[in-house]
Amino acid sequence: MRTKPTAIGYLRKDVSGISQEWDEIQIRSRAQRLGYDLAKIVVFGPHTDRPLMRLMNVARTVDVDAVIVPSLAHFGDQVPAELVRLYELNTVTPQNTYTQRYEAFRRAEWTPSATTLGREEQAAGAIRELRRRTGRPTRGCDR
Repeated sequence: MRTKPTAIGYLRKDVSGISQEWDEIQIRSRAQRLGYDLAKIVVFGPHTDRPLMRLMNVARTVDVDAVIVPSLAHFGDQVPAELVRLYELNTVTPQNTYTQRYEAFRRAEWTPSATTLGREEQAAGAIRELRRRTGRPTRGCDR
C-alpha cells in the first residue's frame, strides 16, 4: 500500500527545447509541493506516434493519481479531456489543477473564476486526503 499519491511528469522535447532540464526540475518541485511521489518523467519528441495514448498507457501501468506538465503547451494548449477523465492534471505555469470536474465545467461552457483557480492546491490536498481515507476510487471503466 502506498503512503503518498503517485504522479508522473510529462513533457515534449520540442516544446521545452533548451529548457528541458529546467522543466524537469519544475515538475519535480510541483510534485513535491502537492505531496506526490513522482514515479518518473515521460519525455516524448515531436515524432512520437499518438503521444497522449502512450502517456495514458504509462499512467495506467505505473498506477498514478496525477500527471504534471510544465504547461498546457505540451498538450497543444488544450486540456486533454481523455486524460482528465481518469487522472488529475497539474500544470507548473500557470499553477492549475484540472480534474474530471473541470471537464464537466468546460462542457457546460463555464469559465472558472480566479478565486476558484486560486484554491487549486487546497482542493488537490482535499482530494488526496479523501483518497487516503477511503482508498483509491475506481476510475471510469478501465478496471
